[in-house]
Amino acid sequence: MEGVLTGTERFALRQGDADDLLQELPAESVDLVITSPPYWGLRSYEADHNWDILDEWRAEHPASEIPSYEWYRSHGGLLGLEPLPEWYVANLAAILRRCQRVLKSTGSMWLNLGDTYFARWSSIRAKGRQGLNGDERQRRKTPMGGFRQEKQLLLIPSRVAIAMQEHRWILRNDLIWYKPNVPPRPFDDRLGLTHEHFFHFVKRPKEGRAKYFYSLEDVGAPHDVQQVNVVPGRDSHSASFPPKLIEPRILSSCPPDGVVLDPFSGVGTALEVSVSLGRRAIGFDLNKRFLSAAKKRLGRIAPPLF
Repeated sequence: MEGVLTGTERFALRQGDADDLLQELPAESVDLVITSPPYWGLRSYEADHNWDILDEWRAEHPASEIPSYEWYRSHGGLLGLEPLPEWYVANLAAILRRCQRVLKSTGSMWLNLGDTYFARWSSIRAKGRQGLNGDERQRRKTPMGGFRQEKQLLLIPSRVAIAMQEHRWILRNDLIWYKPNVPPRPFDDRLGLTHEHFFHFVKRPKEGRAKYFYSLEDVGAPHDVQQVNVVPGRDSHSASFPPKLIEPRILSSCPPDGVVLDPFSGVGTALEVSVSLGRRAIGFDLNKRFLSAAKKRLGRIAPPLF
């Protein structure tokens, strides 16, 4: 992928694991990483997963230890379907740490994450959100212990953000995305969960304070709570970015003609918005069907890199 950012082409798509593909990009080649990775315990995105992976790990290791992402993936594990939320936090932070090498010193990362309530038995679906839609589901038992207690809000976005800070990221904002049109759920003992987090990270410099590209005049509403409606999923992907949510992030955090990377690009909404705003875009995803949909959509506004 050494030549991926040369020439006049506007976008590139690659199928594969983000952990591998990030290592193939040139250093200091990306202006903005903007992404919404798989959330913990919700979907399989039609991929295979080893549902016995916790037993395999604990047969040879202490229960308190967390495997590396390399071990987890090589034993059939899928990001987002870790048997314990602690594994997910460690895996996601490890993958995103590879963005530090490819991100320019003036670059930013915008990371969108939603939270999850703990339940010993959870419904994992291929496409729809946990507990919704009528498609087939996988019933998984997750062991209790520590903060893993019934009805517990797990604070996974916060745990990921703290892990990122420990990996030398600087957290500049925790933007709260308020979703006013989220369908009501039949709970009578708590409030509805109608927000997600959108973290703004920059690279920690070797010395001094972080300096990075930022256009304040393009941020839209200049506060850290944004109200944006959820949009319907596209091409059987039920977790698409609303363009209104990410347009200000791209305009304010990536210079014109800069390079935007989404390492979990899905059907390519972030890429499509980036290209339409005069930026170049690179997307990675495991799902061939999602990448095909993204290529068709992007092809309507710009020729591909290859």
